[in-house]
Amino acid sequence: MVPLDPVAGTAEETQDTVDSERTEIEERGADPEEAVLAKEATAVLHGAMADLPAGMREMTEKRVIQDLSYDEIAEQAGVSTGTVKSQLFEARKRLRPVLRAYFDDSEL
Repeated sequence: MVPLDPVAGTAEETQDTVDSERTEIEERGADPEEAVLAKEATAVLHGAMADLPAGMREMTEKRVIQDLSYDEIAEQAGVSTGTVKSQLFEARKRLRPVLRAYFDDSEL
């Protein structure tokens, strides 16, 4: 097999990375295809979130990635829970068109 893109680093470093990812997948007991799709979904989500205004992005990361409650986010941000809900509603509205191509509507 010949890679289409040039690979940075030595062959040993590349193999170490492959072995590390394979071990991680095996430890989780995940289907390799599911693992690749999950990694792609995470990258797409992070890319879409990067276009949000900073405050909105931070609240979205705390809710989606850190799984914090609205109250916890409000406390950390020093704003009301209503403000958090409003910001997250707006973030979802902005993210939905971008993410629709990658996720089912039930996941949005």
